[in-house]
Amino acid sequence: MYSYFATYPPNEKYSYVFSNYHYGDYPELHNHDFWEFSIIVKGSYEHTLNKKTEILAKNTAVLLRPQLDSHYIISNSPDGTILNIRLYTPFVKDFCSGISDTFYDYLLKNENMIFTLTEGQVKKIIDYTSFIKANPSDTNKSSIFFLTSYIFEKVFSQYNFLSSEQPQWLTNLFLKIYSPENINWTVKDVVNSAPFSQSHLIRLFKQHTGKTLVEYLSEIKMQRACELLTYTNSSILSIAMTLGYSDSSHLNRTFKKYYGVSPTQYKKAQKTKR
Repeated sequence: MYSYFATYPPNEKYSYVFSNYHYGDYPELHNHDFWEFSIIVKGSYEHTLNKKTEILAKNTAVLLRPQLDSHYIISNSPDGTILNIRLYTPFVKDFCSGISDTFYDYLLKNENMIFTLTEGQVKKIIDYTSFIKANPSDTNKSSIFFLTSYIFEKVFSQYNFLSSEQPQWLTNLFLKIYSPENINWTVKDVVNSAPFSQSHLIRLFKQHTGKTLVEYLSEIKMQRACELLTYTNSSILSIAMTLGYSDSSHLNRTFKKYYGVSPTQYKKAQKTKR
């Protein structure tokens, strides 16, 4: 049994995002022509994916690739409930290209992508989809963006699509730096999470990336600032605090250094494009 909701854009055959709750079993072997991110929100399921069977507990999520993954599910409990989020390929390609030139190809090559989420992470995803359901309009781009960002940052945090030639400590460090929970990290936070002294880490980081740690963190924060300015109505001060800056003037100086305009000017320019 299904409960359908949250289509964007509404009433279009190839929407960017489409969500539904599924109750009970789906015993027929099948695949999809879209990406699907499925979360067990109640009970547990016996899930067979590409001929491999696993028990998926509550708060477990699976990312299914279009055409490539075949699966079926059997509920182990009477209240078994799954939240399915469909993401259509053109939208996913565009989104992944903004993360990495190789991210989409990486996802296509990996099967059995299974994740364990926290209660808070599941609640956040449910909140996003519920908000989209309550506001099914073409103007609701910010919620779509952040829902997709949140899903793929979960994928990013558990699967290494970074260069296999780099040392494991650097891969682990990148995963921490890119985690949404660490959006406000400073150099000190990065140093505290690394297995080296500050001077040694700074030297190694520059050696492997060609950038200083300060430059690297600033670039990430400026990318996030652009996203927040484009897709939310947050104030400049709120965005500055979210990114770990002490005040809006610090954000203003850094942003203008990177983009040649102030955050306010950038936000106005983005509004005229939409």
